[in-house]
Amino acid sequence: MRGSPGVRVLTGDDRGLADADPHRDREALTAMNALFGTAGGVTAFVSVFVVASTFAFTVAQRCREFGLLRTAGATPGQLRALVAAEALGVGVLASAAGCGLGAWGAPHLAARMVDSGLAPAWFTIGDHAWPYHTAFWTGLLVALCGVLAASWRAGRTGPTQALREASVDTGTMTWGRWLFGGGLLLAALVTLGIALAGDPGGLLHRKTYVSRPMLLITAVAMLAPVVVGPLSRLLAWLPARLPGATGLLVRENAAAGVRRTAAVAAPVLVTVALAGSLLGATATLDEAEAAQTRERTTAAFVVT
Repeated sequence: MRGSPGVRVLTGDDRGLADADPHRDREALTAMNALFGTAGGVTAFVSVFVVASTFAFTVAQRCREFGLLRTAGATPGQLRALVAAEALGVGVLASAAGCGLGAWGAPHLAARMVDSGLAPAWFTIGDHAWPYHTAFWTGLLVALCGVLAASWRAGRTGPTQALREASVDTGTMTWGRWLFGGGLLLAALVTLGIALAGDPGGLLHRKTYVSRPMLLITAVAMLAPVVVGPLSRLLAWLPARLPGATGLLVRENAAAGVRRTAAVAAPVLVTVALAGSLLGATATLDEAEAAQTRERTTAAFVVT
């Protein structure tokens, strides 16, 4: 039997593969759906954040170009439509590339999930078309959502921007940024305080330690222009004292171009904050479970 084609001899822990266990498979699929759902939510958030930061940087760099277009007769609506059309074009290309990479990488990911024990042994990727449609249109929606603020900023560009000689940003903190940024920061702090006062263990739930940092990251990004100037001068204080004008120019340029500096720093912020939060929460959760297991085990020896 061992040498017969198509026949597999199961030994050790693999013998469980011969016994149907719907409950075990259901739990594995539930855990895998939760994992992919969390990964999808984080990916969508990061994508919107990066797209918004990228187009904010682009709009900040093209103020004089938009000013010339306004001088030539372009309306604010046309400028907003121009920026949105650019985002739409990038979104189409990126979504198509993502679908192609997904079709190639999905079977490899499924195999890794099975090998690591996160998915049942029979788990495979089907040949359905709807996931690709969902991914493609979701990519376009993410691109358009990320460009909303930047397109609105482009539409507010006046014709006099083409005549400006100085590149110092003015009016960086609008009432909308104060309102949304302050509201998100307040919501994050209040929910954190309520959790700490009531059930601190609830902060280790997956939905909690993923969503709370998102609130803080978005709030900090909205309020970043307030602290960009002072932080730039503080961090570049020593380089500005070194021989040569490079450090001084970097400091003054970063402090003057508040929108540009905040847009460049935003992707770094989301990367560091999410990585620290997710990795730290996972390590804390693993250590807490190990400590709980040690406390419940009073025997001198454990046989498994």
